[in-house]
Amino acid sequence: MASQQLVVRIPSELAADLERHAARTRRKRSEILRDALRAYLGRASAPARTHAENVAHLIGALETRRPALAENARRYVLESLRRGR
Repeated sequence: MASQQLVVRIPSELAADLERHAARTRRKRSEILRDALRAYLGRASAPARTHAENVAHLIGALETRRPALAENARRYVLESLRRGR
């Protein structure tokens, strides 16, 4: 599907909310905006996300409550060994 670029102005508060949501969900702002626009317009044509994609931001954070454990595995293991776990 061909795409077009669209420039819109939004209030600073809404932009900050979008930024926080993008960081929290590890999704691009444009992806979030496309999904929101599809939902607003009542289109269900958004490509289906896999279960793994839906929970990718949680991997490594469930049991330890530490985000991105896979990226910090060495440090975590060393800390655990120091604490005697």
